[in-house]
Amino acid sequence: MSIQQLRILWLMAGIGWMFPLVQPVRAQTLERRLMTFIEDHDGELAVAVEHLATRERFAHRSTVPMPAASLIKFPVMVEVYRQSDKGELDLRQFLELRDEDKVPGAGILTPHFSPGARLAVGDAVRLMIAFSDNTATNLLLDRIRLGSTTDTMRGLGFPHTRLHSKVYRRETSLDPERSREFGLSSTTADEMVGLLRLLHERKLVSPTASDAMHAHLLTCDDRAKFPRFLPEGAKVAFKTGSTEAVRTAAGILETPKGPVAVCVLTSENADRRWSEDNAGDLLCARIAREVWDHYTPAEKEDPEADGNCAVLGGDSPDRAQALVSRGGAAAEGGGTEDGTEPAVDEARVNEAGQTDASEPTGGEEPGAGREVVPAAASTLKPLPKRQPADSLQGPPFTACAVWAIADRRTGELLWDHGGAATPRDIASTTKIMTARVALQRVAEDRRLLDSHVTFDQHSDQTSGSSSQLVAGESLAFRDLLYAMLLPSGNDAATAVGRHLGQRLSGEGDPLARFVAEMNREAARLGMTGTRYLNPHGLPQKKHVSTARDLARLTAATLQDPLFRQIVSTREHRAVVTQADGRTREAVWRNTNRLLGIEGYQGVKTGFTSAAGSCLVSTAERGKDELIVVVLGAPSAAAAVSDSRNLYRFAWLSRGRRWGSGWLVRRGFPQEHLPGGNGCFGRLSSPAVMPAGKVGRASNELRWTGVKRLSAGERFRSSGPIGTVFLPFLQVGLLPAD
Repeated sequence: MSIQQLRILWLMAGIGWMFPLVQPVRAQTLERRLMTFIEDHDGELAVAVEHLATRERFAHRSTVPMPAASLIKFPVMVEVYRQSDKGELDLRQFLELRDEDKVPGAGILTPHFSPGARLAVGDAVRLMIAFSDNTATNLLLDRIRLGSTTDTMRGLGFPHTRLHSKVYRRETSLDPERSREFGLSSTTADEMVGLLRLLHERKLVSPTASDAMHAHLLTCDDRAKFPRFLPEGAKVAFKTGSTEAVRTAAGILETPKGPVAVCVLTSENADRRWSEDNAGDLLCARIAREVWDHYTPAEKEDPEADGNCAVLGGDSPDRAQALVSRGGAAAEGGGTEDGTEPAVDEARVNEAGQTDASEPTGGEEPGAGREVVPAAASTLKPLPKRQPADSLQGPPFTACAVWAIADRRTGELLWDHGGAATPRDIASTTKIMTARVALQRVAEDRRLLDSHVTFDQHSDQTSGSSSQLVAGESLAFRDLLYAMLLPSGNDAATAVGRHLGQRLSGEGDPLARFVAEMNREAARLGMTGTRYLNPHGLPQKKHVSTARDLARLTAATLQDPLFRQIVSTREHRAVVTQADGRTREAVWRNTNRLLGIEGYQGVKTGFTSAAGSCLVSTAERGKDELIVVVLGAPSAAAAVSDSRNLYRFAWLSRGRRWGSGWLVRRGFPQEHLPGGNGCFGRLSSPAVMPAGKVGRASNELRWTGVKRLSAGERFRSSGPIGTVFLPFLQVGLLPAD
């Protein structure tokens, strides 16, 4: 057998060994890709996927009616364009915004536009799709007729796609029973994919209307769902919906192998947090990415989009060719195209006709000395300079923007970092002050706790995290405090403010008077960096506080036993009286993950896009109690991790450690030792103390005389404590009781 034949066999064996490791991954079915995430989801779920060219499909409970939430705004847009196509509606016609038209939740009209503002129907559609604007949606529904969307969907063969009422206007429901079951709207995953198929085929209303609606869907700004994990530049036309227990998304992904319609519907989700790592949002994002990967040829995938890897040998080489040296013959055919033996690479044969020593031989490991195809240098980013080694001293590294640690009993600030005195958004940690003002009213009249509060429409329409109470229901004021602090109900915070504001003097409506009292109390506590504009923490310009102010507020509010009891409660059940007189049981669970760990006792979580993840907490070890404030963390999990690391740092720095304490040797950093001049200590083993000073008095213990000490017996230094070292003795320091 010739040298070249041996070379080809060796290369083919190498390729045959390598590629079986790769190919099964690519051959993985779409079902296998998706079922892993589907089976792990804690909640109701329906999924439909269809390649719009090949009609390859995946379906999971795709015919089951599910809540659609704001995903129904896609069918509303379809009805607007249907009426426009029929000449029943002019997209250039102006709609006028009235104060009574404004509803809370998603969008820009309510917070940023004044009554009397006018916008074209086409512009209202853009706001409804791009920003999921609730007020714009209701303006359109007033114009097209509330029931027309459901009628049109039924006519298209989508009977389960129904709009029940205007947004945040439950009293307008056309089907109260379905409203109770599905909320605003309902659909199935199959029906949404069917609607997207018509859109792709330009059969939804008309080709022109289909193109216009597709353009609207490309502007959807919800990056938490489908676009989240897609490669940069990936094109997806989609719409989403979110309520506390529901996350939905449907759209068309333009994959490298063609357009794919995807619909994900979730409900009854266990994770009901309004956070950037909400499980429903992540599920939508992961399914979209798996669909993308399934329809992406392996050779087009970039393993490292950030430039840390380069493509071998050029822009798009065949993977097998990358294993062959530049001068080598084709590896797979065993010969050239015409069947003759490949020419010998003269550069690799010496004058005597023997192979170069760089060729692999029986005594060499395969591949040794082979020519390596160089990476395309232009695709590599320069490596950054190495940073200095991490210090072993000082506080831990954290992911949050700002933190502060304070003594719980005194409120004294012990450590802080990252502009802890700078005002910033604080999300639902606002509710600590809401609770403080409420409990001050309770202190004046204890009967308030058992008085009943009726949930009004204004409270019910507050957006964001919810207690799941509805207008007309009533409950004890005590339970309302739990509804505000455990699930972080923005609606409950509004109800607290409106109820107690009636008892306060001043200008404005009850809620405004309550917020004014929150600001007066902040001033009394010396919270100079704090200003409140609402009782719940939803973003408003100049609604801010600081980490230091929050630590001070928390220390003061934890003096109230009822507040301590509420914020340390993991689950609370309450009896709620419905508008028709019947009762139901409400169950609220605390959003604070630290409560699942011994020693932690509260206090409040928070999240908005502006504030990031926030966590104000308190914990105790022995008789020592601390408060940790974390603001601007990238996720709820990061806020928890940062808090735990900060507590660990603080306990060690203050000399608290369970068991026998730590052993202190020469060189231990002074700032990490407890106490100062005259600090008490306790020996960890019997010893005889020498008279006089040992070493330098400036950083070692000075003893006042000779004394034999037993294990556990206290001693007292007469000089400063720096580094403790006594010959043949290790001293375990614990602060005196």
